[in-house]
Amino acid sequence: MARVSVNICCYNGEKYLAEAIKSVLDQTYTDFEVVVVNDGSNDTTEKVVLAFKDERIKYFYQANMGLSATRNRALSLSNGEFVAILDQDDLWAPEKLELQVRLMDSKPDVGVVYSAGYTVGGDGAILRGERTSRYCRGKITGSLLKGNYISCPTVMFRASALKKVGGFRTDLKIAEEYDMYLRLARVCKFDFVDKPLARYRVHSSNTSKDRAKDYMEAIVCLVDFSAVEKDEALRVMALKYADIYRLRLAAVLIWSKRCVEVPALLENIRPGTFAEAAGFVLRLFSFLPFWLSRILLLPVKAAGIIQ
Repeated sequence: MARVSVNICCYNGEKYLAEAIKSVLDQTYTDFEVVVVNDGSNDTTEKVVLAFKDERIKYFYQANMGLSATRNRALSLSNGEFVAILDQDDLWAPEKLELQVRLMDSKPDVGVVYSAGYTVGGDGAILRGERTSRYCRGKITGSLLKGNYISCPTVMFRASALKKVGGFRTDLKIAEEYDMYLRLARVCKFDFVDKPLARYRVHSSNTSKDRAKDYMEAIVCLVDFSAVEKDEALRVMALKYADIYRLRLAAVLIWSKRCVEVPALLENIRPGTFAEAAGFVLRLFSFLPFWLSRILLLPVKAAGIIQ
């Protein structure tokens, strides 16, 4: 039985999938299986996978179910002590698995290991490196509540930790990884390799470009976390950052001419907080002429909150 199960879930991934698989097969650590689940592709994805003649690749086809459900199936088909997820358009550095397995073996109480990485364009050229100043070891719940800074292609999970928290939420389309990290942070420690071990590719088909949906789902994750968290300080912290995401979402909605949605969104902000005051200002923006509200929101756009 292989020690590492590499999960690749793909849907119409013919353009970049061969590169992704090759970056796994080129690993310096070789004790792995590759579980490839084709989520109902209607392109040449199957042909791309079957072109690789490597007995470590296990290929499965299913009718389209969506990413989270497909990831859950891949997990159910995995036999490794460790699980690593690679999306169809991302890439790994050759030493990725070796360094992370070594760290896991040296720290049995660590359930998740992640790393630095690069963001690359469709052609593979590096666009930027990830900020590592926020990376934390140990119990990282507090830092995670401020926002998700862990890039999925850099992660290795201990399979036993995943079993404790269950699978990915199928009602989330963008923040399913963030929700998973928050749940894992309750049951295990995290650690990281301070080296760029993955390349996350951005292109026109990335779902994470939907900034409004991204913020909506982050709010869901934080509110749900606060509903079950027993530590009062962490619970309040989750609600605080949920309010901050509501402000960000309000700005995006105003910029996108969806002002009618803003009042109901901001009603959920906790009273007596700075966020409530900021929400009052944004509520006023939603009633201004569109051209004026956009001018007033230019600093917010420059900060990257609006895409």
